[in-house]
Amino acid sequence: MTRKHLSEARYNYYFIKNSSGIHNVGYALKLLEFSNNKLDEILGVIPSGIKHEEIEGVMWFKETEGLDPVKFDHNFHSEFFPDCVECHDKLFSMEKGATDATGFLTMSNMARGKFCGACHNGEIAESITERCEKCHVKISETEN
Repeated sequence: MTRKHLSEARYNYYFIKNSSGIHNVGYALKLLEFSNNKLDEILGVIPSGIKHEEIEGVMWFKETEGLDPVKFDHNFHSEFFPDCVECHDKLFSMEKGATDATGFLTMSNMARGKFCGACHNGEIAESITERCEKCHVKISETEN
């Protein structure tokens, strides 16, 4: 995995260096931050971009723009999709929390069919916009 992370970081660096990052500064910064986090992982430094915590097998994503945290129960989802490759690596990185660290795990991306929105589109599973409280819950009000 170290070789893959180094390769991705190198690619992102040269992509930004050789392109005109001024046309999409936000994207350029996200790529560089993602690469920096991967290099931190390789060096054993805790990446600063991780914005979640795990409590008894349930992932809680905390930075949700003023809404309650988002609960993701991996075991629940893996009952429906027991083959890991259905979600990993085509929707989510295999490394725990890595997708959240990129900063791309947003409602706007999900609404465009990325990440959770690939299945939670109203056809495969309930749409991400149908019941906000289904995902955005207070940690103290739920049992893990």
